[in-house]
Amino acid sequence: MSKYINIEARKQYNREYSREYMKKWRANNPDKQKARDKTYRQKLRADVMIILGGKHCSDCGCDVDGILEINHKDGGGRQETKDKKYEAYLRSIRDHANPQEKYNVLCRVCNAKHYVEEMLGIKGFTIVWNK
Repeated sequence: MSKYINIEARKQYNREYSREYMKKWRANNPDKQKARDKTYRQKLRADVMIILGGKHCSDCGCDVDGILEINHKDGGGRQETKDKKYEAYLRSIRDHANPQEKYNVLCRVCNAKHYVEEMLGIKGFTIVWNK
């Protein structure tokens, strides 16, 4: 026998209470919420990059975290990130909802080179990373 008379009603009450509590907490602690969100996004992005081959450019070997990007090999990355939130996009890669073969990690320079070569058809560029 259950401790509560109506279990479903209690679950619904708990959900609503938790939702309201978090709304109030976020309103009263905006700085903490932003810090939590930023930390979560950074960790999620780092995890996805490791899954896709490591935190370095797959073309030139650049390992400066600030300029590394997740590249769509066949293009269309901008549209995908517009269709869903950035975190959902990263989670879909991490959780294998999207095939990981579609992506790789490139630095901004190599990503621009990829665009010029694949989308515009202009070939002949070479990029070398010197530490």
